[in-house]
Amino acid sequence: VYSSRSDYILTDRAHLDAITPTMKFVDSLQLGKQAVHIIDREADSVLHYRKWDSQKRKFLIRADETRRVLHDGKSKVLSEIVTERTEAFKFNKKVEFKGKLADQYITHTTVILNRPARQHRKKNGVESWRNVPGKAIKLRLVISQLRNEAGEILAQWLLFTNLAESVSAQTIAL
Repeated sequence: VYSSRSDYILTDRAHLDAITPTMKFVDSLQLGKQAVHIIDREADSVLHYRKWDSQKRKFLIRADETRRVLHDGKSKVLSEIVTERTEAFKFNKKVEFKGKLADQYITHTTVILNRPARQHRKKNGVESWRNVPGKAIKLRLVISQLRNEAGEILAQWLLFTNLAESVSAQTIAL
């Protein structure tokens, strides 16, 4: 793998495993503030959340609504939490969505990922999965919905982050 991060050819890794060295490189740039690594849903990985959190790396990752977490002491799928929090959504602001204005609504809560991670590997065309136990990790779940004038949901994002409570849910959602 050729990269502007290195004068040398890098080892080929599983795409999720390549994120950690990239995070390390960004952190080494000493940009004056701690980096927040914003990654799409493909990085929704308990194994990696645990690793990055233990390394004190800050992240914001779009979550899969089928992920199971602990919420209020009960095991729930994220889509259940969205439904339960319907009344907790608060209007944030008007935003542009596909060339039109939409209303952004936000809610947030705390969840715990306590299940074993599922590590996926593919070697010589053969896929394998294994459970990897680990300590429970507490994350913030920020849910952002864009709604039209009729209140219909146009888009929804479920965001996991380990950012401090001092960073508002509104800032995270935007």
